[in-house]
Amino acid sequence: MRGREARLDVRLDGSELRIEVTDACGDRWPTPRHLGSTGESGHGLRLVEALADDWGVRPHHPGDKMVWAMCRQ
Repeated sequence: MRGREARLDVRLDGSELRIEVTDACGDRWPTPRHLGSTGESGHGLRLVEALADDWGVRPHHPGDKMVWAMCRQ
């Protein structure tokens, strides 16, 4: 079923950690939600935004999307 599978890639290169989550919901781009928001997605991005040095969302393969985050030591 579309949207039920996701792929997680984690890479450590020296002092840089890169985390990528890819799913088949390329038509739904997440945005961070504020406290008290009743939206069903985007709440986890508040953690990513707080902990990562850099992050973003980009298209991946036809119809997919990738959310990525970089953490540097």
